[in-house]
Amino acid sequence: MTKIVIGLCALAMFLIAPAVNADPLVITSGTASISQTARISYNLFGTNFSFTGSNGDEGNSPVTDCHPCGSNLPVALGGFFTGSSLGSGSATINGQTFNNIDFLGTFNIGGGPVFLSGTQDITVTVPFAFSGDIMGCTDSSSCGVPLFTTQQLVGQGLVTAVFTFSGTLPDGTTFYDFKSIDFTFTSAPVPEPMTLTLLATGLVGVGVKLRSRRRSKSSVSPRMSE
Repeated sequence: MTKIVIGLCALAMFLIAPAVNADPLVITSGTASISQTARISYNLFGTNFSFTGSNGDEGNSPVTDCHPCGSNLPVALGGFFTGSSLGSGSATINGQTFNNIDFLGTFNIGGGPVFLSGTQDITVTVPFAFSGDIMGCTDSSSCGVPLFTTQQLVGQGLVTAVFTFSGTLPDGTTFYDFKSIDFTFTSAPVPEPMTLTLLATGLVGVGVKLRSRRRSKSSVSPRMSE
């Protein structure tokens, strides 16, 4: 009897553990964009899953709300989308494809912030991070039993935003109209600006050491030939 109880407990732990300690789903490639009306469209890919969605409700995106964006304030290149703002489209989960479905969930995309300056159109590219979750429904208004639900979604990459110069105030403040913002997901870590600076400094240091080593060798070799 004791062995049976222990066996049942072990089986229960085996079945429960994957759901409790499940790893996040990592987006390894894909793209997303936010329109001027704060609506998101996306194609997200990872191991054994893909999501394609658009035509959702308006979300919350600081870059689309500045109208226009001034040089005296930081601009966050991201947005927060939840509920029916994730739109509709198709999904593939572990080989099973769902077409013409509605999406519910949460997307949180963070990039920047950046400061804009100058009197010309501006294109900026910075790293971004993504987190969220998504579920598929036959109808977003009554999604009692989802077709599928995901655990946590995570991703990263580079966001590129384009602004058009719109004018300058007498105090020197310049303004820009938001034109487009696009996110490119990547599976490789995206270096932060400080990391790139340290990398460049390290490469310079290596170059200096190699040069000094070559000089020392050239000064020693004549003595050895003697």
